[in-house]
Amino acid sequence: MAFRRFLVSALVVLLGMVLLLASGGCEAIITADPPGGWSCDGNFDGGICPQGQRCFNSKCIPCINGNCTVSECETTDKDGDGYFLCGHPNDTGTALIEADCDDTDPDRHPNAPLQCNGKDNNCDGIVDDPCPRGETCAPEKKACQPGGCTPGSCSPPQVCDLGTRICVVKESAKLGDKCRATAECTTGTFCADANQLGSAVVQADGICSKPCCWSSDCPTDFVCLAAGTGGNYCVRGGAIARPSLGTTSGGDICQQNAQCRSGICSDGRCQDTCCRSDQCASGTKCRAMAVRGATTSQTNWALACGVPVDNAAVEGGRCEASAGCGLLGLGSCPPCGEGVCDTNPACRKPCRNSNDCGANAICDNVTPRQQSQVSAACVAVDKKGGIQTGDGCVVDGDCVGGHCFLDSTGKKYCSDICGTDADCPKNMACRPYDSGNSRYYLRCIRPAIASAVSTPVTPISP
Repeated sequence: MAFRRFLVSALVVLLGMVLLLASGGCEAIITADPPGGWSCDGNFDGGICPQGQRCFNSKCIPCINGNCTVSECETTDKDGDGYFLCGHPNDTGTALIEADCDDTDPDRHPNAPLQCNGKDNNCDGIVDDPCPRGETCAPEKKACQPGGCTPGSCSPPQVCDLGTRICVVKESAKLGDKCRATAECTTGTFCADANQLGSAVVQADGICSKPCCWSSDCPTDFVCLAAGTGGNYCVRGGAIARPSLGTTSGGDICQQNAQCRSGICSDGRCQDTCCRSDQCASGTKCRAMAVRGATTSQTNWALACGVPVDNAAVEGGRCEASAGCGLLGLGSCPPCGEGVCDTNPACRKPCRNSNDCGANAICDNVTPRQQSQVSAACVAVDKKGGIQTGDGCVVDGDCVGGHCFLDSTGKKYCSDICGTDADCPKNMACRPYDSGNSRYYLRCIRPAIASAVSTPVTPISP
C-alpha cells in the first residue's frame, strides 16, 4: 500500500513537471481531477488527495464545508450510542447527517425508540408520549396513566388545550394576564412561561405575551423585553421595574427613564431592543450590547440601539478579540459598528428574516463572541434554497430561510427566523420553538403548532 501511494504521488509530481516545462512558467500547472477522480487508500487523509479534497471510500472528494481536517466534533460520541455530535458523512461524503441531539444521554439520538420518559428520544424536537389513546405519560414514573383532557371532553365554555392537556376557557386572558395554556390567550398571543420570559418575570404557570423587535411593537404600557432566552417578548412595564414609559425611541437622547418608550435611559440615550438598524434613531445602529433585563441588576446580551464606537468594524470585518489582529498591525480589533461579532470572528448584519440578507446568506441565530446569548444575524451559506417559508420541503437546504420543519401531522415545511408575526406568511405565526438546549428561538411556524407552547417544533436536520 505504501508503494502504491508512493507511485501515485510520483506520477502526480512528474505530470506537474512535464506541464511546467511545456509552458515555460508556473501558470500552466493543471490540477484538474483525472476521469473518475483521484483514488486513495481509504484513510481520512490518504496523503495523495489534491488540495481541498479528502479521502472517503477510497476516493478523493471535496472537503465538507471546506474543512480538510477531522474535527473533535466529528469524532465525539460521549454517551456511546453510536451517534456523533456532528453526525457522520452521507453516502457521498459531502455532508454530515444524523447528528446526536444530546451526546450525554444514550436514550436520545436519531432513530431511537420512543419512550414515556419526558424526553425527546428520537431527536425530532417533540417530547415523546407513546401512550394509548385516553392516557398520558407521567415522566416521573416513566409510565402511561389515565388523565388529561381530549378534544370534546371539557364542559363548555371550556376547551381542551392539546399542549397541556388541561381544560381552559378559550381566549379569556389578554396580553399580560396570567395563563396556563395558549388556548386561554387572545388571538395573536401565546402563553409564555419561564422558558421564554425567565424566572424573574414568571415562576408558576405563565403570562400571555407576543414576540417583538422593539417596544413600539407592544401596547403603550408594555415594553419589549430581551429575556436572554433566544427572543424578545412584550411584557407589562410595571411588572419588570419600568413603571413609567415615555415616547422617545431607542437611541434618542434622554435625561431620565420615564422619557423613553422602553422605560430605560442609559448613558444619556434611550436603550431599546431592535431587529434592524432602521428601528434606531439617527446616529445609532442595531448592535449587540449589554441590555437591561427584567430587573435593575440584570443584564442580557442582545441587539439594541446604540452609538457605534470609533473606527468600528464593518460587516464581514475582523472584530473583538480576532486572532492575528496584532500581527496585522491592527492592535485589538474593535466591536462591530452594527450587528454581531460571531465566533469566527466576523461582523454579521442584524436581520428580522432571510429577506434582509443577500443572495448567499440566511438570517440565523448567531452566538456573539465570548457571550452565550444569541442574536439574529445574516450568515453566509454555500447555496441558498429557493422554497419560500410555509411551502413543503425535504431538507433545510431547500428553504430560503434555511430551516425545514416537521409539524404534528408529519408534514415538512419551510420556516425562517422572525421578530414578529408580520415577518411570517399570513397562515403562520412567529412563535418560540424548543431548540433542545433551554433556548426557545423564534421561528415562523404553522398555527396548529403555535397553539400550544409545550408542543415544540424542530428543524429536520441539525
